[in-house]
Amino acid sequence: MEEKIKYLSIGFGIGVFLCALVLGLIGKNKNIKEIHVPLIGTIKFLEREETHIPQIVHLAVEGEVRDIFDNPRRNVIVVLKGENLYGMTDQEGRFLISAISERETLDLEARYGNERTGDSIVVERDAALVKNLENGNGILRSYKLHKPLVIENPSIRIDALLCKRVGDHIPSGIFEGENPGIPSIINTVWCFIRVFGPLGYEDGKMTKLYCDWFLDGEFVHRHTLDVGFNPTSRGWRTNVYKNLNQQIGQWRIEIKSVYRTLNTLYFEVY
Repeated sequence: MEEKIKYLSIGFGIGVFLCALVLGLIGKNKNIKEIHVPLIGTIKFLEREETHIPQIVHLAVEGEVRDIFDNPRRNVIVVLKGENLYGMTDQEGRFLISAISERETLDLEARYGNERTGDSIVVERDAALVKNLENGNGILRSYKLHKPLVIENPSIRIDALLCKRVGDHIPSGIFEGENPGIPSIINTVWCFIRVFGPLGYEDGKMTKLYCDWFLDGEFVHRHTLDVGFNPTSRGWRTNVYKNLNQQIGQWRIEIKSVYRTLNTLYFEVY
């Protein structure tokens, strides 16, 4: 009986040794698919699939909000639609929204009083990757928008007309109609402009308007004007003029800000 127990103990010890040997070999070389064990034969192993847990990716997006004159807009709320995430612009019009779950597009809306604007941002197309941080908690990718969100105050309006002369902010010899004909003997045409908008808009600072003159579709000249805003019936009044030099054809004047064409006038010189 004692001899049988002795042999059983030896066999058990050999078994444990062989198991340890096999496991050691497998641990050192994960590509082993089979192994030959003396006294036992060839042992084949099933291929093991490595378990991969994907890291959670979050996005952060920074950008700017500006008005149609390219002035930075402060205290504007920028909301990511579909999630309870938002940012507010600082003095320079900059905002940041973080902790965004990974996605290809961002539907953003900027809000300030009755002013609204929205844009659907395709991340890889409309933004630049500025940071890509990876740690034990996941991956954070920070993007910066290529272009600002442009918000427009609905109270801003530009009225304009064509005339022969402007004196003391009063036009005279007004050319009536949407596309008046002007004889070539009238060498100078004036454009009288009134700017309407909230009093004290953006702390009453001046902003810029551009008046672009075209003849038969070709750009001829640009005037740059510093203007303010006035909510009264008179508006903020200003004017520009151009010597036509008897150039016959179809003329067009576009009155615009950086991001919008606000009014367009037409006339024909014959």
